[in-house]
Amino acid sequence: MSYVHKFALANSVAGLAFLTALLLCPHAGLAQTSDTTTGTAFKVEVISNLIIMPGYINDSPRLDVALDTVPSVNILAPELAAELKLKPTTSSTAQGIGKGEDQTLHHFEGVQLAWGPDKKVKLGDQQVAALPIAYISQQTGHPVDAIFGNSLFQNFKIRVDYEQGAVTFLRGGALPAAAASIPLTINGGVPFVTATLETASGEKVPALFIVDSGTTGAMLLSRKFLEAHPAIAAGHPYVDMPSMKAVGGTIEFQLLRITGVDLGPFHLSAPIAIVPREVAGVLAMPDLAGFIGAGILSRFTVDWDYEHKTMSLTPNHRYADPFDGDASGLRLVAEGPEWKTIKVAAVDPGSPAAEAGLETGDVLQTLNGKPLPPLYEVAKLLTHPGSAVAMTILHSGKRKTVTLHLRRLV
Repeated sequence: MSYVHKFALANSVAGLAFLTALLLCPHAGLAQTSDTTTGTAFKVEVISNLIIMPGYINDSPRLDVALDTVPSVNILAPELAAELKLKPTTSSTAQGIGKGEDQTLHHFEGVQLAWGPDKKVKLGDQQVAALPIAYISQQTGHPVDAIFGNSLFQNFKIRVDYEQGAVTFLRGGALPAAAASIPLTINGGVPFVTATLETASGEKVPALFIVDSGTTGAMLLSRKFLEAHPAIAAGHPYVDMPSMKAVGGTIEFQLLRITGVDLGPFHLSAPIAIVPREVAGVLAMPDLAGFIGAGILSRFTVDWDYEHKTMSLTPNHRYADPFDGDASGLRLVAEGPEWKTIKVAAVDPGSPAAEAGLETGDVLQTLNGKPLPPLYEVAKLLTHPGSAVAMTILHSGKRKTVTLHLRRLV
């Protein structure tokens, strides 16, 4: 599935490869659906560029569900599977981009999914799999109980309006016209697109990408692909970042701000990409350059039409905004009930955070003299070079106030 969120990146960019995992699960398929011919539209939360919507699995209470284009099987937390008394039928191994952990998926058949107001939209006879996904909440500060994957996209036309925080599910008929329709290749339910990377010298390099709404940052680039096309990184420094958690284990990575990328008729200038040090999981696929993530998708209203193999884009007011990464050097994680405790997991040497004296284990108390907002809001505040952010922290058991003078790090 494709999950990668952010925070060292978090604010930064690529988005913790939160969700990069079960890409080509063989069990995906179409299923019985609700009769939704007129379309169902409802509000969602946009958290660190992830779409979080109300969802249900069988007779579960309301869940916080991430909508993701890539997973070929729907995912739920193991503790939720136990609570719902689901009985596994098969097992497989999650093929994520992280390394160092053997993450086994237990699959459950014949499950009903529902989402939206009053469970109005449904898919029956679905497969779900249990996989630890708490790191998504740790890296965003928002609960995520489950991930609904590409079976939704195979059964519905879906409009995602990131600016308004709204989605529309349509079965039959057509979505309203969009600014530009871009062809997709659908392989195993996973959407692939050809985009063009621009080098500092003006060279154009066509490249194949997975379009991954579960990657919160702009892009993820394969080191193998960059080594085959050195002009893409030429003149752009790699920036070391603290490791982070993803499917399959830990990711060691760097950040790279490239010159630009063309997606259909749209040019996006100077996006930041996460570049894992190891070529693992789906990044080992031949000719795959990487992922186009929600850091790019969120600059548009996106219409997904798997029936006609298109992704249609209409720019929103964020389209031309600069790609701002983390400007603090902090790697933050959320803990505790409702993920409200925010701790320092790592500090980049020589960064504004290091200069302010922040250390691993410090606990944030206030921000700019105000009560601490959720982690995903803190992350936004730390992406503005040239600004100053005052923090009260708990440092070695004592309260301390520090000021971070933010600057561009990538």
